[in-house]
Amino acid sequence: MSQSGATLACGGNSYLVDDLADANLVLMECSNGNEVINGGVRTDRTIKELAQLIEEVVGFNGKYSSDSSPAWAAWSWMRRKKAAAKSERRNRSRFLEKVE
Repeated sequence: MSQSGATLACGGNSYLVDDLADANLVLMECSNGNEVINGGVRTDRTIKELAQLIEEVVGFNGKYSSDSSPAWAAWSWMRRKKAAAKSERRNRSRFLEKVE
C-alpha cells in the first residue's frame, strides 16, 4: 500500500489503508464491536479547510458561513445535552416496558 493512505487504529494495532473498503475489511477482521475505533489521515484539518476542499472538489461557487461565537457553542452544547436526556428517558421507558 502507498504511504498516502489513512491510518486506522483497531484492537491496539495501527493499519495503513488506502480507502474505505480497505478500512472496512480491517475492521471486520480486528474488531469485536466493543472497542473504540479511530481512523484518520495523519493530518488535521479545520472545518474551514474541509469546507474549502469540498468547495474545490464539487465546484461549489456559492457562499457559506460559520458561527464560532461563545453563544453558539453554548446553544449547541445545551441542544446536545437535551437530546441525550430525551434519549435516556426514552431508553429507560423501553426498558421498563420490557421488564413489566
